[in-house]
Amino acid sequence: AVALSAAGAPIAHAASAGPAPSSASTVSPLAGVTDPAAETAAVELLKATYFNDVDTKNWAALRQLFAPDAVVDTTGSLGPLFPNRDSFIVFTALTLSAINTRHQGYDPQIDLTSDTTASAVWTMQDRLSIAGLVTIHGYGHYADNYEKVNGQWLVTHSVLTRTGFTLEFPLIQRFVTGLSNAYQSGG
Repeated sequence: AVALSAAGAPIAHAASAGPAPSSASTVSPLAGVTDPAAETAAVELLKATYFNDVDTKNWAALRQLFAPDAVVDTTGSLGPLFPNRDSFIVFTALTLSAINTRHQGYDPQIDLTSDTTASAVWTMQDRLSIAGLVTIHGYGHYADNYEKVNGQWLVTHSVLTRTGFTLEFPLIQRFVTGLSNAYQSGG
């Protein structure tokens, strides 16, 4: 629950303040969803494609995963707030094109809020390696909102919140290991 609130995600199952409406007037948001499993799988595929497009630097394909007016908030990761997909794509391309990245998203908590809207919280890890000199291994969450437009799920709002990161120095680690091995072998 702390991660959800830190990521700015709405708590979808919170009790309402007023009395519950009668069952005769209650319509489930999923009433219009004919195949919830297929829709959930489509949202999962969208996020997997997002990670792949970032890691393969396929900026044109990445752009197609977002609604034109999608808001991307990376302030919880010490980044900017992007008011639309194009500003997000331009910044991401500029900052990540020369960096080897590996992203993983897992344990999605997907809520189909209607037949054309959904939200999800994803646990994430990423590794950003800069010329093999330093690697940032980050952890956190994505809290996303989606809308189905013309049969395709699109990201309409995304919040990235980092809960931690470590810095790794591969060249220094190999050098220290080499010295240690030489010392242990008497050389």
